[in-house]
Amino acid sequence: MSRVSRVVPVLLGTLIAGSTLAGAAEPASKNLERTVEALKMRLRDQERRIAELEDTQSEQIRREDIRKLVNEAVGDIGPDDFRLYWDHGMRAKTGDGRLKMKFGGRLMYDWTWMEGNDIENDFAGSGTDFENLEDGKEVRRARLYWQGEWNKKIKFKWQYDWADSPVVKDLYLELKALPVVGNLRMGHFKEPFGLEELTSSRFDTFIEQASNDVFVPARNAGFMLHDAILDDRVTWAAGLFQDTSDDPANDQYDEGQAVRDGDEQFTMRVTGLPWYAEDGRQLLHAGFAYSYRSREQNLRFRQRPEAHLSPRFINTGNLGMIDHESRIGAELAGVFGPFHFAGEYMTSLVQMSRDVNQEDPSFDGWYVQVGYFLTGEHRPYKKSSGYFNRVKPKSNWDEGGTGAWEIAGRYSQLDLTDSGIDGGVMENYTLGLNWYLNPNVRIMWNYIHTQVEDLGGLGVPVAWRGIDDDADLFLMRLQVDF
Repeated sequence: MSRVSRVVPVLLGTLIAGSTLAGAAEPASKNLERTVEALKMRLRDQERRIAELEDTQSEQIRREDIRKLVNEAVGDIGPDDFRLYWDHGMRAKTGDGRLKMKFGGRLMYDWTWMEGNDIENDFAGSGTDFENLEDGKEVRRARLYWQGEWNKKIKFKWQYDWADSPVVKDLYLELKALPVVGNLRMGHFKEPFGLEELTSSRFDTFIEQASNDVFVPARNAGFMLHDAILDDRVTWAAGLFQDTSDDPANDQYDEGQAVRDGDEQFTMRVTGLPWYAEDGRQLLHAGFAYSYRSREQNLRFRQRPEAHLSPRFINTGNLGMIDHESRIGAELAGVFGPFHFAGEYMTSLVQMSRDVNQEDPSFDGWYVQVGYFLTGEHRPYKKSSGYFNRVKPKSNWDEGGTGAWEIAGRYSQLDLTDSGIDGGVMENYTLGLNWYLNPNVRIMWNYIHTQVEDLGGLGVPVAWRGIDDDADLFLMRLQVDF
């Protein structure tokens, strides 16, 4: 075979193979183009979604999520290292959680405007505060506190108020989770009496408590056992105390300082939640309190019309020699979504000394109040303690929201007239508006109309006793707590 004859078949085979490969390459190229185009479309879609996420990131990432991420990021601190963080106040704890502490305080600045109608004319020349009802403003509270807990077994709290002059409000040590008896608190703290009293002033619905708080023992020195049982549906507390001047009935003493030998007291309280649902958005609270108070000093009840800068409108004067006194309190409250209500009845049953010829008097007071959150929040409740807690707006005003807005109304009556003691009878009608800018900042407005029988009671000169009068008051408060 010649060389030419050998080359021709090779060239023919090459041409045939080339044409075959070219024919196969054409559809492959088209597939590749379609794949590339699909990838480009997916990339453009991803870029659009990323842009949308960036535009809405501030709305979708909540502060709680950020706090959780930060906690995870610093979670590797040593067991003895301290971590500072914010949770509606300054907090600190060790890496292993053995020691936890809180640092904080509250500032409350109040204005009061008073219109006495005929009071100033009726009491002209009496030499009493009723001659000139003055408007005013004051630092109502300026407190700092420090509290902590070791291993969930030891708790302590220190709280001072600098609004007028430095005074101890709370100073106690508590042993927790003791067998059978629960928790033991020792020191200076609130006696277990009264729903509104035990609820912090930071969380009250109105600027001042209802007038029947004249019967509340408030803070005294003592020892108290307390606990919560049945999944915190029932709370109980009982203690032995010695009077200090924080008791409104003994305000002739320097607040928080004097302890008088012989004035031993026993006070107890029990509460229950017959109905509790939706994590506290629906609940019904009932409570009962009792206090037995021995007396070796004079006793006096007097009260303002639910405005701290106002004069005291009713007054029993000193009652004379007292053997003992019993105080009884009943509570009922409920939360139904944005609507809430509360009411309390209190009475003081006074046993006069057998050395005096005087009938035993009794005095009482009560209130009922309602409130409604226009922005849909509810009034939080602390199950383990049996009282109300901090309101948290759905949207904070400082973050572009509306804050929480609440309207409220209250009626109260206090009767300090009995058994020949004409201390007076006072009725108060209150309307309130609260704006919670965030969980720690609040502005409050109250309007109060008060009607009084025997204005001034036995605290005014005889010539001016027995006068019935009324007054109108407007209050405003700026509040920050942390």
